[in-house]
Amino acid sequence: MRGRGKGGRYERDVSRQLSLWWSDQRRDDIFWRTSQSGGRAKTRMKSGRKTFGQCGDIQATDPAGRQLLDLLTIELKKGYNREPAFNAIDRPRRFNPSMWEGFLRQASTDARNAGTPYWMLVHKRDAREAVVFIPRRLYERLRPNADLCRPVVRMITHQGVDVWGTTLTSFLECIDPSDIARVRAAKVSIIRKRK
Repeated sequence: MRGRGKGGRYERDVSRQLSLWWSDQRRDDIFWRTSQSGGRAKTRMKSGRKTFGQCGDIQATDPAGRQLLDLLTIELKKGYNREPAFNAIDRPRRFNPSMWEGFLRQASTDARNAGTPYWMLVHKRDAREAVVFIPRRLYERLRPNADLCRPVVRMITHQGVDVWGTTLTSFLECIDPSDIARVRAAKVSIIRKRK
């Protein structure tokens, strides 16, 4: 189980990393932790009220970051050392879903509550690199006809969730913010055509 301080520090560190990546190393303050790590939005959702920008664990504190968070909702997990991603594929079918599959479900639910088409799960076990998992469909839209980020893993869980993953470092090197802008613009165009 993680301590509050450890999880909070991790969320701040990832927020800074994302901010620097998004701003081409110019700013570290575009993204930050959501209120109560998304707890405020969950509490308000129970009574049918929405809370703008507070689903998931990361919010945009600057309008410059809205483009990323309009496309995906970010869920962060720290610790859980006995919960590697492979627990979602190598558990016997007769066992209950793994905690890691619960993480995916939470990320998907947060994205739905936020109204974003996609989600991102960032998990860092102790003394390991942080890893990123996103839906395979999103990855294929971000990197059409391009080399894969390295290292990479693709998994389909027992529950049918098709995910692509790599280290956070590799993701930030491989995926450019312009890729996010392109996919987001295509999504907005599809939504407008449907109306």
